Amino acid sequence: MNYEKALFLYKNDKTLQLLRAEHFPLLVSFFHLAFKQQDRISYLQTELQSILGDYIFSLQRLGIEDDRKALVDYLSRSAV
Repeated sequence: MNYEKALFLYKNDKTLQLLRAEHFPLLVSFFHLAFKQQDRISYLQTELQSILGDYIFSLQRLGIEDDRKALVDYLSRSAV
């Protein structure tokens, strides 16, 4: 792989964008809960947003705060 290819991937690859996301720990832990622990491969967007709301609420009860709007926006963009 040459420099130009690596730079292109860095700027455009969805997986790498996720790894650089400000909310990476929250996203990964949420996706693990929603997909891996539930042994599911797909959800309706409304289901996923509901699960996300519940997950964020449970984190807030533990004193962990994050920006829910940014995550819902991320899910909306990813669903397209």
